[in-house]
Amino acid sequence: MSIELRDLFLELATLVESGISVQEAWQRSRFSARYPQVLSKLNRGESLSHALETAEIVSRGDVAMIRASETSGQLSRALKQLALQSEQRQRFLQQLKARLVLLYAVVAIAAFAGGVLYVMRGTGDLAAYFLMSGVKLVVFYFLIKRLLTLLAKDAAWWCSICWPLGLMKAKSPQLLFSVAWFKVFAWQLQSGLDAVAAVRSLKPMLSNSTYQAAVDRATQQLEMGQPIAQSLMASGLVFHASLKAALISGEGSGSLVSSLDHQVALLEQELQLKRKELLVWLPGVLYGATLLFALSFI
Repeated sequence: MSIELRDLFLELATLVESGISVQEAWQRSRFSARYPQVLSKLNRGESLSHALETAEIVSRGDVAMIRASETSGQLSRALKQLALQSEQRQRFLQQLKARLVLLYAVVAIAAFAGGVLYVMRGTGDLAAYFLMSGVKLVVFYFLIKRLLTLLAKDAAWWCSICWPLGLMKAKSPQLLFSVAWFKVFAWQLQSGLDAVAAVRSLKPMLSNSTYQAAVDRATQQLEMGQPIAQSLMASGLVFHASLKAALISGEGSGSLVSSLDHQVALLEQELQLKRKELLVWLPGVLYGATLLFALSFI
């Protein structure tokens, strides 16, 4: 699905960038025939974000980014960014799957060896043993499949889970949120939106009430005339000291957008390093757990 989303976003971005309407862009898209309900909604004057949301083609986080970009005239840019993110997630999953290919072999060999030993012992119900082994193999397969499905989720999904559980103190969720949120926030400011409208447009990005309350607090602070840096920091939307410094210095010097762009780019590099670290230690953990699981067959 990530490959399809990448292609969808890239194709729409190219068509929109050429100057045609979103409605015509979707009509020309090779995905138009597959999702006719989207064109139907666009023909009725509904926005692309709403059409994609009701068709359940993209995630909530993707919808929020598209909706925010529609209000600021940054649709093509947002679509390209979403295409890049989809491609990065797909590449990460492919690399992880390549490292996990032996997991299934280990479990299958253990199941076979356990069956041979069971036959040699000549005790117990052989049919019951193989039935239980089959159930174990199916459970193992679906657990790995579920793990890969979770790892394919976008930043907004993970942050929506982590925020109410108090897990935003961890570095990885903070990086996911900061890169996704402040990238779009900078786009909004660059397009000419005021800070209040820019922050408010990002409220739908996460579904949990704790985050949305933080956005409301930031909006209220900004409407009272408080500086952007102070409003966002006091509301709990800024997790990194480097972002705080970028907000303060950028706002003071009148170069807030460029300061944010630079800092977000650095955080993106840090996030990529986190993904590489995950590719190193996660397979090791899974192989250890798989070996323990395999022993249950013997």
